[in-house]
Parts: sequence; C-alpha cells; structure tokens
Amino acid sequence: MQCSFDIIPRQCSTTNPPRISKSDKRLRLFGYSLNGRAKDWLDAMPRGIITTLDQLERRLLDMYFPTTKYLALKKEIACFKQHKRETLYDAWERFKISLKRCPCHKFSSKDQIFYFTTGLHSTTKMLLGASVGGTIKNKTAEEVRELIENMTQNDYEPQARREDSQQLRMNTAMEENLLASNRLMKKQIEELSKMLEESELSHYEAKSAACKKPQENVNYLNIFVGQEQKERQQQAKHPQRVGRKRLQNLRTCKA
Repeated sequence: MQCSFDIIPRQCSTTNPPRISKSDKRLRLFGYSLNGRAKDWLDAMPRGIITTLDQLERRLLDMYFPTTKYLALKKEIACFKQHKRETLYDAWERFKISLKRCPCHKFSSKDQIFYFTTGLHSTTKMLLGASVGGTIKNKTAEEVRELIENMTQNDYEPQARREDSQQLRMNTAMEENLLASNRLMKKQIEELSKMLEESELSHYEAKSAACKKPQENVNYLNIFVGQEQKERQQQAKHPQRVGRKRLQNLRTCKA
C-alpha cells in the first residue's frame, strides 16, 4: 500500500495538464497503481462518492488495513527484539521492513531509534557505544541513525563473504557426498557381479555332476549284467558245483 502512494507523486510529476489540480491528478492516476481485488473494489465504487485523494486513502485503508492489523504492526515495531545470532545489519533491515509495513505508525524518528536500540542485545549496544566513544544516549536520533547505517554497511561485506564461504562449503560437502555415493554404488555392483559369477559357476558344476551320474549308472549296470552272464556260463558248465554253492549259501543264511 505504501508503494502505491509513493508511486503517485512520481507519476504526476511527469505530466502537467492544464486546469487540473495536483490532487485531482493523483486521484485519477491512483487506480493505475492497483491490481487484483483492490482494483476491482475501486472500479465497483459508485461515481462521485470519492472526490479527493484523502477520501480514497481512508476508504482503502479501512478496507484492507483494519484496526487490528494496524495495532499488531505497531506492536511489532514498539516491541522489536534482535534475534539470537542475528547481526546488526539483519536486525536493522528487519526493523525498517516493519516500519514500511505500517505506513501510518506515527512514530517519530526519536521513537523509532529508541525502540530499535532498546531491543538490541547487550553486546550490540556495547558495540554502538564503543563506536561513539561512550554512550548513544547523548546522541541525537539522526546521529544514531547515521551511525547504525554506517556500521551495518561495514557489517554487510563480511557477512556476504561468510555467505559465499558457507555456500562453498555446502557445495564441497555435496560433491564429497556424491563421490562417496558413487564409491558405494561401485562396490555394491562389484559384489553383485561376484555373486552372479559364483551362482553361475555353482549351477554349471551341478549340471556337470548331473550329466556324469547316468554314465556311472550305465557302468554299474554293465558290470552287473556281465556278472549275471558269467554265473550262467559257469552254471551251464558245472551245474553240480553251482548247486552246492547255493545250498551252502542257504545254510549260512539259516544259521
């Protein structure tokens, strides 16, 4: 909302039509700075109901900037606190964003500096005091603001270098993790290939053994058939000797 009201004077300064006041120019151009639901709301307003820019601003703030939101944003400014491990630069930028989000806060420059410095850590306050050679209470709001701007500008460059260093460490860590993953994957592939080779070798040996068994059975069968034929030939030549041998085997079994 603040951005829209800031744009209007710059737009009006580029044109200067005759017999049109500056307020009328801003009122006519204000609609072009809106979009979405805000523009639909303005287009739906009856003609002639808003005649000045102040009326338009008041209606627009009442519509999209209710009292509850206004009080919450003012409380955010008045109760500002520096976060843990937050630098002076980040804290100052966050405080300025809070001021911009509440354009009608009505805090003076002195109040703004008071709320900001009150919410700082003790170490940050000591740093500000050391920069002025004592305490900032003896300085005006403009002097303290200028001091903070200078210190945050000096703090921004080391912070940017730290961020670059952190990004470099993150990239290095990612590369190391990727290399470790590749090594682990390569090892797993080698182990899997070894297991497959051993499995294929075992299967081949089992198949070879299965092929040898029928040959061994055939050999055993040939021996058995040969013994049968030999006994029959002996029986044909010496029937009495074979009969006595069988009778002897029978008596041995009965005993």
